[in-house]
Amino acid sequence: MSLALIAVVWPLWALGMTVGDRWHLFATEWFMTVTMAIGSFIAGATSEGGGAVAFPVMTLLFKIPPAVARDFALMIQSVGMTSAGITILLTGIPSERRGVLWGSLGGTLGLVLGLEFVAGHISAPYAKMLFVSL
Repeated sequence: MSLALIAVVWPLWALGMTVGDRWHLFATEWFMTVTMAIGSFIAGATSEGGGAVAFPVMTLLFKIPPAVARDFALMIQSVGMTSAGITILLTGIPSERRGVLWGSLGGTLGLVLGLEFVAGHISAPYAKMLFVSL
């Protein structure tokens, strides 16, 4: 099953990189590849997500603005968790559907409310401290 997913996802990624002429980004943005390789290892070995690793590295080490790092961390978490969810569904691993439903609804509501009403009122240094401490 994993090989089938890889056979679909990697060619789509390579096509997007080619059509968007983005291969040159590896020369200047290589540090994100290394960060996410380490982040994905930590995410797979622990209950932490890759975005929880990416955010502090991006803001503290590489001085990327917190808003950009936050959006990237949320995106990488979404991609990783969606991939995990699809794998769980396709492989038939038993799960508590009600827990997933209520957790998803609460997470979606919290994300929308947080981005709309909270994120714009927190300064960059406080956003760094809050996200890193969580």
